[in-house]
Amino acid sequence: MHVDRAPLSDVSVIICTYSAARLDLLRNAISSVKAQSGAKAQLVIVVDGNPELQRDITAELASAGVAATVIANAGPRGLSHARNSGVAASSAALVAFLDDDAVADERWLVTLAGAFADPQVQVAGGTVVPALAALRPRWWPLQFDWVVGCSYDGQLPQGAARAVPVPVRNVIGASMMMRRSALDAVGKFSTDLGRVGSVPLGGEETELCIRVGHRFGAGSVVMVQGATVAHHVPADRLTLSYLHSRCHAEGMSKAVLAKLVGTGSSLASESNYLMRTLPRAMREHLLAAVRGDFTGLLRVGVIGTATVATGLGWLRGTLAAAPALKTAASGR
Repeated sequence: MHVDRAPLSDVSVIICTYSAARLDLLRNAISSVKAQSGAKAQLVIVVDGNPELQRDITAELASAGVAATVIANAGPRGLSHARNSGVAASSAALVAFLDDDAVADERWLVTLAGAFADPQVQVAGGTVVPALAALRPRWWPLQFDWVVGCSYDGQLPQGAARAVPVPVRNVIGASMMMRRSALDAVGKFSTDLGRVGSVPLGGEETELCIRVGHRFGAGSVVMVQGATVAHHVPADRLTLSYLHSRCHAEGMSKAVLAKLVGTGSSLASESNYLMRTLPRAMREHLLAAVRGDFTGLLRVGVIGTATVATGLGWLRGTLAAAPALKTAASGR
């Protein structure tokens, strides 16, 4: 097998955005990329379905002297199409993705890129910590931080060493880096998955990581715990209704994923999470209640209702035709 030994300094960073309401967050994301220590990157910003926003960003960056390529999503609206447009517009051997509402630590790029010194590594993801706009509700279990796009308790195997890259099935989309040669080998992000506007269907990075794992084998997808980004979490996402709706959408997404790659590949991590992580968490929260923290009982209840919501989403997605899922999720 050919092994790509791309220079670690050759990096493109792709940020996809779509709403002027997120412009301040986007400015922070761009600033964090330009402030990276030990690595210089080509910056590509993809604007999804908003020509006015594209013009504003282009003018603002030009007036500030910030070197960046600002393009429109070349396909239909949606995060997968936008990411694919960004890859096509970029040129570096390593391609990184940062969400428009995330701020990268100053050594994020160089730390992620360091994982590619191992020629087996094709995809590397970082730790995504929540930057909460309001206090975390005491009923919110840390095991469900994936709901707001962040790293969560149970994401890594128990006992995984923190100092080395850890093999995983998939990384979190808010912070990831890939070899261009791997993308060339396995193809683009699937457009059967991926968020469109506020419709919270996802899983496109999971599906791509599964293809990479199948093509390049064990250890080709890793988590680098020292590469950190802070992901903005607005107050309206720290509600029980949002958590349940996001879990329902995740179940639907996993149903599409199963149709694309098979149930075994699509649910391997979820089975471990369901059978080990959540029972362990429920025991811990019950023990907290015994010790006097009665909100532990609320967390146990939330784990139960959120799991049911996810299961109902899976059932709905399994019974529906894949092309109809996004329309069903958006209520149109």
